[in-house]
Amino acid sequence: MSASPFGYFIFLPSEIRLLIWENLVKEGSLAILRTSQAIYHDIADRLYDTFDIHLSTIFEDPWIEIRCKLLRVNWVIGRRDYNKFSNLARVPYDKVKLVVHIYAPDPDDSGQMILLWEKISKLTQMLCTIDDSRNYRDRGNPHYKYWSEPMYEGSYQFGSTPEAVISMVIRLRKYNDVDWIRNGQVNSTFCNNGLGYDFNEVLLPFCRLSRVRGFGIISDTEEMAVAADWAFANYATAFVMTEGFVTFNNAVYSQNPEYGDIVRTFDGIAGLLNHRDDFFSLWVDYRFLQVPGRTLSLMRHEQQTYLVDAMMHRA
Repeated sequence: MSASPFGYFIFLPSEIRLLIWENLVKEGSLAILRTSQAIYHDIADRLYDTFDIHLSTIFEDPWIEIRCKLLRVNWVIGRRDYNKFSNLARVPYDKVKLVVHIYAPDPDDSGQMILLWEKISKLTQMLCTIDDSRNYRDRGNPHYKYWSEPMYEGSYQFGSTPEAVISMVIRLRKYNDVDWIRNGQVNSTFCNNGLGYDFNEVLLPFCRLSRVRGFGIISDTEEMAVAADWAFANYATAFVMTEGFVTFNNAVYSQNPEYGDIVRTFDGIAGLLNHRDDFFSLWVDYRFLQVPGRTLSLMRHEQQTYLVDAMMHRA
């Protein structure tokens, strides 16, 4: 009898093999993928399906959590898990659909918005490591290079480049009874500081992406879908799909007079992103700046602890 491409694994029921694959992947060991094509496809066809990426606004929650739909495994990436971010950058994204769950920040705890910005910026930074044409200022990691009211229209109508690899859906999630909208009004945590709606602000870092073949945004509640002004999200989707950040601002809406203010915003998108990075970093760095809620205090304490530990190791 000819040898099986599964080796001795062929004697195990597929359910048992699946448990073994799940355990290996959960531990971060993918060397078995190189043993045979049969084993590779048995694992990869499940592994490279859909990654659900969860970005919570609660400080104690995992910094970034990734769940695989078909393999019952999940990975937790900490704020300074630079090796894990580096490994994540090597995922074959042409085989994976990304669903990014962004949970609504509480406007009564302004630090949640700051925390969310950090997480989204780090995620998009990792997804952009294949292209050096973006300008990042990752101050926290020395080792890691790197208004009409239309409804949301999605990305099906926009073209993309032939080598596009990333397929992504952003889900704006309600969390612990906190939604992106309150009493019929869309939340804007830092409106007094010149920032816009929270759900528009969290979309900004994604505008750095290129090589995107699919991009969509879904709200969790019907109330949000109806009450929100989706013009900015529509334009951001078109901008991402046409690689506006690394080429030029020529999205499908750019010639529409109704989008004039938004067009001008995206003409200066690089400067706007740098401004937001500086703005949110300022709140963490300068302790005399006070905001309501507990999250910012926890972030400052964590940063101070990290800096003290780093100095102790260098001493």
